[in-house]
Amino acid sequence: MGDQSYGKETVTLLVEHAAEHDVYWVEEPVDPDDYAGYRALSGNGVSLAGGESEESAEGLLELGKTDAVDYLQGDVRHHGGFSGSWLPWSSATNETSRSSHTTSGRDSG
Repeated sequence: MGDQSYGKETVTLLVEHAAEHDVYWVEEPVDPDDYAGYRALSGNGVSLAGGESEESAEGLLELGKTDAVDYLQGDVRHHGGFSGSWLPWSSATNETSRSSHTTSGRDSG
């Protein structure tokens, strides 16, 4: 959880702080495939958003199935265009909202 920049305790404190200050959502507080981390943070009183860094539409679908994110962010460049980012969201098992995520500029990968 958060091993690229912050430890688990710090990430948890940041999410709790965001909830206390009515932040609308916290975007990708943990690594894209850290579903346990998303689940652990999902009950802290602030919406979680994520998915744009998932490497595939299948990964986006798996994140949606965790019921831990409130805003599933399919990225048209990473997930096979609009259709590829839409299908996982439409197949999610919970009340997850969709928020398209795109990046500007050239693809460096």
